[in-house]
Amino acid sequence: MEDNKIEDNKMAEKTAVFAAHIPTGAGKDENQFTKEQLRCSKRFRERQDMIAALLTDGEQYTVKAVEQKIEDYRKGKVE
Repeated sequence: MEDNKIEDNKMAEKTAVFAAHIPTGAGKDENQFTKEQLRCSKRFRERQDMIAALLTDGEQYTVKAVEQKIEDYRKGKVE
């Protein structure tokens, strides 16, 4: 029974999306996500290894910023 609770908690952590709304100056808010949230997302499922390597734990990123980091990495532009 205890194992089910642990698994439920792990699943909740992986599927929960806590977005911070940061004004972009253009009147729109962009959602920001943690490295783990992005790594577990359907959108980046095929690029989990790149997410793990390119992003920093504890930081938050917009989807647009992550896409740009991946594109830069593929073009050989790594900071």
